[in-house]
Amino acid sequence: MNSFKINCPFKCENTFGMIDFEKHKESCEKLKDIYRCSICDNQLEYQEDLKRLHTHQCEQLKKSCEFCQKQLLVFEYENHLKNCENFMKYCEECNLMVCNKYQEAHANLFCSHIKKLSFSIEKLENY
Repeated sequence: MNSFKINCPFKCENTFGMIDFEKHKESCEKLKDIYRCSICDNQLEYQEDLKRLHTHQCEQLKKSCEFCQKQLLVFEYENHLKNCENFMKYCEECNLMVCNKYQEAHANLFCSHIKKLSFSIEKLENY
């Protein structure tokens, strides 16, 4: 299997056996030059000034919130979800999906009634 030679996929011009690929990745000079954009997750072989340009362009990309349809810059998306009124998450008490804008009402009305009801049922069962 190791007699089959491959060229480095990172274009360092080295050739090695397939078994040696993992070992090669540790020492490959070209791999050290590869940059992974934290916004778009693309792997780029850019020089430092081109990395900055790419990052600046990526920072301008917009994404639509799947819950409220608001247009956001990509890097703002995760933070937006924490405050998006329409973001759905599980209630820890009853495991129902509830959107952010109804969390308080749900907790005060629905979950508190369910707790009282289950407490009453438990009391009756133990009576």
